[in-house]
Amino acid sequence: MAVVWLISACTYNWTEIPNTNVENGQQNAASTLADCQQACIDKADCNGIDYVESAAAGRKCWLGGPWSGVRNLCTAPDVKHYDLWRYCPHRRTSCSDDIFACVLTAVAVVAWWRNG
Repeated sequence: MAVVWLISACTYNWTEIPNTNVENGQQNAASTLADCQQACIDKADCNGIDYVESAAAGRKCWLGGPWSGVRNLCTAPDVKHYDLWRYCPHRRTSCSDDIFACVLTAVAVVAWWRNG
């Protein structure tokens, strides 16, 4: 079984959904939106955040993931939910599990090697 790595950085995109929260978020001490987003990025299974600018310190940021519950669309005034979209092409890939990803990774590594 071949395992390959693509040498490249991850990119992260956020989709904002105003007046929305997801139940059972994990409270995080982040006090700014940027810090809250970074806390989510740093937690591998986090897939979104609820951010409440008007909340007291220590209660602004809530991380969401597989532990989270129902999404309450347009029912949470002052809460902004952000879905996290991760794209990390350098993740470890097993060729026996995902031949398409393996071929794309091999092409990218060859291109990097030629240009390096």
